[in-house]
Formats: sequence, structure tokens, C-alpha cells
Amino acid sequence: MQILGVLWDLDGVLVDTQENHYLSWAASLRDFNATITREMFTRLFGMNNRGTIEAVLGKPVSAELVEAISKKKENIFRELMQGNIQLMPGVETWLHWLLVNQIPQAIASSAPPENIDQVLESLDIRKYFQAIVPGYGHPSKPDPWVFRKASNELNVLGEKCLVIEDSIAGVLAAKAIGATCLAVTSTNDAENLLHAGADVVIPSLKEIHPSIMITI
Repeated sequence: MQILGVLWDLDGVLVDTQENHYLSWAASLRDFNATITREMFTRLFGMNNRGTIEAVLGKPVSAELVEAISKKKENIFRELMQGNIQLMPGVETWLHWLLVNQIPQAIASSAPPENIDQVLESLDIRKYFQAIVPGYGHPSKPDPWVFRKASNELNVLGEKCLVIEDSIAGVLAAKAIGATCLAVTSTNDAENLLHAGADVVIPSLKEIHPSIMITI
């Protein structure tokens, strides 16, 4: 099957943000008398803020509480990331090859738009993407909203897209639109990613050339 568009997750796929996300969640939730363990964080990674907060607290929460925790968390996160953003291994090769070969690319992330903008501006990579779709405030992965929206903005059917993910929720969302899913083990182990439905699982993007996935 020919791939006509590539949908990128952000955290753990384009850039290495996992530790800073954990630290900022731990600090912000502590102020609201809640605790997130590393095991819980790994399991929830890829969900949006509301989904994460409700999972940690074990109950539905008000929009006001989501906003209060999220504001604190994202402020801490962006402070931690300031001057400390790096592309994941192999990503630069992929971005350049896809651009040269005119394969449209989109970012489809649960992150707030401010976080996405910080990454794009710090690394000067906005030029590679034809669409930027923040999932913040919309249904959280594993709901496929963000990937469906991104594929529509690229004008490419979901089943003609390659989704690059690292989270269980993201893999499930990718398969829900019929996409081919390439998963990297930056956050979850290969067994769990394959069980979720990933088509190919690799340690990092430097392990595989984009031409191999685009022509499957």
C-alpha cells in the first residue's frame, strides 16, 4: 500500500520530552494533593490533560479544575524545556526525505498549541509540516479525533496515512482511522505496542529508512 501522508505524534516521537512531562505532572498534581507514579505516567502518556487528570484522580473533574492543574503543569513543562529541546534519533533524516519526496506531513499531538509552537520554533522545523493539529481540548487518544482531523487537513484518507507513535493510546487511535502505524519504543516496550496494533515497532527512527515504510 502506498503511503500518501505522514502523521507525527510530538512527545517521544519528534522530541524527547518524557522526563520533563513526568516532572511537571508530578509537581503540579502534588499541589492538588494528588500523586502520579512513573508506571501510571507511562500508561497514560499520549492522552490529553483532561484524560490524564481524570485517570489519576479516578473520577470526572470540572473544567475549572482541569484548567487550573493544566495551566500549572504546562507552565512548569515549558520552563523545563526552555533551551533543552532535541529531535529524537533519526527524525531529521525522515523529515528531510519526506519533504524532498513531496510526502505531506502533519503534527497530530495531544499537546497544547503553545507546546507545539515552542518545539517548532526552537528547532526551526515548521517548514516540514503542511498541517499542525493540537488535540488539546478535544477528545483524547485513543479517540482518533486528532489523527482524523490531521488526515483531513492533508486531504489524505486515513488508510493512506502512516502514523508515527510511541504511546499505546496513540497506536489505538492510529488504527481506528485505518492508518499504518510505526511505533518507537521510547515510552512503551515492543510487546505492548504490538499488542495495541502497531504494524512495525523499532527502537528509534534511525533504525529504518523512510522509503521502506512509504512503499509498503
